[in-house]
Parts: sequence; C-alpha cells; structure tokens
Amino acid sequence: MSNNYRQIDLNCDLAQAWGPYKHKNEEALLPFVSTVNIACGGHSGDPPNILKALILAKQNKLAVGAHIGYPDLNNFGRRELKLDQDELLAYISSQLGLLAAISKSQNIEITHFRPHGALYYKCASDTVFAEQLAKIVSSFSRWLTFIGPAGNYLNAISDVSGLKVAGEIHLDKFYRRDGTLSKASLDENVNFDFALNQAHSAIWQGKLLVEGGRYIRLPFKTIHLNMNKTYSLDLAKEVFNLLNQSPESLESRNINFQISDLMKSFKTDKSRSLAFYE
Repeated sequence: MSNNYRQIDLNCDLAQAWGPYKHKNEEALLPFVSTVNIACGGHSGDPPNILKALILAKQNKLAVGAHIGYPDLNNFGRRELKLDQDELLAYISSQLGLLAAISKSQNIEITHFRPHGALYYKCASDTVFAEQLAKIVSSFSRWLTFIGPAGNYLNAISDVSGLKVAGEIHLDKFYRRDGTLSKASLDENVNFDFALNQAHSAIWQGKLLVEGGRYIRLPFKTIHLNMNKTYSLDLAKEVFNLLNQSPESLESRNINFQISDLMKSFKTDKSRSLAFYE
C-alpha cells in the first residue's frame, strides 16, 4: 500500500475456517490491507484453508503472519484456557510450525504473529504472560514481529524477548481512559460515524477518543480491520482512502466527532450506557 502521510499498516485475519465452517467474508478486505494474519490450527484454520489463504496473500502481495490462539475450536478461541508453560509451548509451537510448513511450500516467509481472542486480551492485561508468549515465539524465530494491543507493555516484551513489536488499534471498539480495550459487550454500540472519527483522529493526530470524551495518544503502527459489523467493508474502504490522501485534502471536512454523538446509537439499557460514561 502506498501511504502518503504516515506509515500505517492495515491488517486483517484470514483462514478463520475449519472444513465447511467459514467465518465472515474476510477475503473482501484483502484489497485494502497490507498484512494478513492466518489462523493456523488453534481457534480455527485447517491445512486446506491455510493453503488457500497463503495463495491469496501471495497474489495480493501481502505480508503474512501467524494468527495464534487458544486451542478451542468450539468457542473460537474466545475463552481463556488455563495452560501450564509446557502446554502453551506445545500448542503455540504446533500452530507456528503448521503455518511455516505450508508457507514454505509456497515460498512465502512469515513476518509476524498476532494473538487471537482471549489470548489477545490476556496479553494486554498480563505483561508476564505476554512476555512468556513472546519467549515461546522467539524460540521458534527471533525475526517475527509481535502485533498486539497498543500499550507500553509492548516495550517490555521487546526487551525481554528480542522480538520487534507493533502496537495495534481498533476503530470499532471502545477504549478506556488508560488506553486499554473496554469490554466487548459495549462494542456493538459503536456505529460507523464513531469508527470513522477514530480513523481520522488516529491517522492525522495519533489520538483516540476514549470513555469520558477525552482524546489520548496511543502509539501504534497498524490498524486491525474485520468484517464483524454491517459497516465493516465501508469502513475499510474509507480508512484505505484516508491513508492515501494528504491532510490538506481533508481541511473542509468536519471530523470533530463528540462523545455525546454516541448516545444516538446507544440502546436504552441505562446500566450499560452509564458503565461506559462513569
């Protein structure tokens, strides 16, 4: 992707399928991303679907990484599992090995890894665990970049494991005042206008709108796109276009979206709304 203003990567997940069971149409995002994270046997991703994803990535000249997750097909990796160090090592290594083997058959180099679901949120909330995971991956390859939720903990991971790190943000999720992701139950209330405002603010100012109506700086290198919302594809197109425009071309557009505007999209469950604003 050409990027005329900031060197920001766009990434999406791929191969999140198992046999005939498919995830949402993630392939529609490929024209708009630079990087793909290929599920490799943990939360999803069987060999035929991995191969298909690799071929698509190669055709679109995209960077390829491992999308690792808890071994939990039934819950799509969204439930935290209590694994000891050896179990975690075995499951993560097997996923990396599977993707590496199939990638080699296509002469594709793996450049990074990205945790999925509960593993992703565990890394953001537990630095010791994140360091443990990074060390496991580092023992497989010290040349992979760790894509994880943007935050200061990533610097500690890099120091301990020797891996490069890349902070990631989401445009269609809520963030707390401290820059951490809020509860997933609130994400359904995010509308297109809010997500697009986050894109403008993040790309041009390096800031995100968080609970309480404040903007905070959250250093990041990549934006995660998905197909989980009805507007996801439209958002991906807008973000792609933003990254290929100059700031001057947007001067006439009003991007000063206020937190109060979100109230229009909130449901009438006051307990949930108040939980966000308190």
